[in-house]
This record gives sequence, structure tokens and C-alpha cells, in this order.
Amino acid sequence: MSKAKLSVVQGRSSSPAGMLTREEVASLLGVSTNTIYNWIVDGQLLTETSEEGKRLIPERELARVLATRDSLQSRDWVPLAIAARVLGVTRQTLYNYTSQGKLRKKVVSGRTFVAAKSLRDHVEETVSAALEKQDRLNNLLSR
Repeated sequence: MSKAKLSVVQGRSSSPAGMLTREEVASLLGVSTNTIYNWIVDGQLLTETSEEGKRLIPERELARVLATRDSLQSRDWVPLAIAARVLGVTRQTLYNYTSQGKLRKKVVSGRTFVAAKSLRDHVEETVSAALEKQDRLNNLLSR
């Protein structure tokens, strides 16, 4: 995203200099405003509050998202918050898993991502272990 394009958007905006609305960011990224809202709620996109109480996105945050998007384009990496939601665990649990070497992580622009392959492997191992326990229980109960 070029500075010229950001400047054009800024010229049309009623937002303070260097700040963008959710609608402007959605338009620039080609996603819906609901997606932008979800990214904000998940902590993937930082905002600042204007004097009027409106949440605005700094241009530097848009630049960070674009850099992150470019480096993670292949979907080989999953944002930590989404990985936690998929596994049904807290973010702290995921941090613990990465510290223990159970999951691979990557930090880009201050954001933590989990390798999709290590996430899939972890789910498969967890399911496999649960099935083994269920078989042992069934064998024990059928005696």
C-alpha cells in the first residue's frame, strides 16, 4: 500500500491526520467492516480513541497489518488468539505450549503466530491420545 494511496484516503477523511476509520481500513484491505471489528476485538488491530470517543486506526497500524499479511500470506501461520479459540484454551496455555516446544511460534511486528502445521499435529496427537484412553476405559468396563 503506497503512501500516496493512504494520503488520498486521508484527504477524504474527517479523521485526524494519520488516523483511519474502520470503513477506510476495510476498503484499503478489501475486507468487510465486520472483519476489521473482529480484528480489533481479537487484538490483531490496535486502535486509538479520538476526542469524540470514536475508535480510529493509526496509519502505522495499517502498515503493520500489511507487512504481517505479506509475510504470512500462505496461511502457514495462525494468529495466537485464533489458535487459542480453535483449541478451546487460553492464550496463556498456548504461550506455555510454545515454551514447552509443543507448538512453533513466530512473532511479527509484536504479534504472535502459531505454525498451522504444528497446530494440526497437536490436535491429531491430542485426539489420538483421547481415543486411546477411551479404548482403555471401554476395555476396562467390558470386563
